[in-house]
Amino acid sequence: MTYAPLWPGWDTKTREVIDGLKADLNDELRDAIRDLAGDVGGHLRSEFPDLDPTIVGWVTMRAASHLSALATERPDVDPQNLALIGLLAGEYIEAGDV
Repeated sequence: MTYAPLWPGWDTKTREVIDGLKADLNDELRDAIRDLAGDVGGHLRSEFPDLDPTIVGWVTMRAASHLSALATERPDVDPQNLALIGLLAGEYIEAGDV
């Protein structure tokens, strides 16, 4: 597998951001978010059983990171449209348009 990150060191930086965000949550919310993330991660993992779990995890984290950055840079884009942007990005990749 070849990976050419647009942001060298993204994995370390992303994990630092994750740790910081989790630290800002109270225990109850942190547990609820962890459980929801586990459900989503479990679904994604089961949909791609033949792929290395690291690849599935990286792609998931990168997609979330890019959408999060977009949400920060463009607060005028509502969450529903962020989801649509993510879906369309996947559609473009699947079609070979990018």
